[in-house]
Amino acid sequence: MNRSMRKVLAGGAGVVLAAVVAPAAHSAPATQTDVRDSAAESAIVQLLAYEKAPIYRKPSSSSERIGSIPAGQRVGVICALKGPSGHLWYSINALPSPQFVWSGHFESSPWVKSCPTR
Repeated sequence: MNRSMRKVLAGGAGVVLAAVVAPAAHSAPATQTDVRDSAAESAIVQLLAYEKAPIYRKPSSSSERIGSIPAGQRVGVICALKGPSGHLWYSINALPSPQFVWSGHFESSPWVKSCPTR
């Protein structure tokens, strides 16, 4: 095999390899870093409810109950705060009125920011 034929074959092999590897790189599942970066950009963290989670008007189980989230559903969490009992509550809606769920019904996440104090 002459020198120019080897160059052509080597170049063709590189093109074929790039075509095979490139789609696989784009279809790879998201890594923890990707999830963390996108959560920081959006400021809303999607968390999975492990069980049915009641929704309350205030961060307390003694406040008005206004609905529930079914087990297995993902919910956008805006921020977290401690309620009167010391338990951590997630704010899931800021407008038109706040809605809160107890964090114990959801997977935990270090990416949920603290709610601003008023």
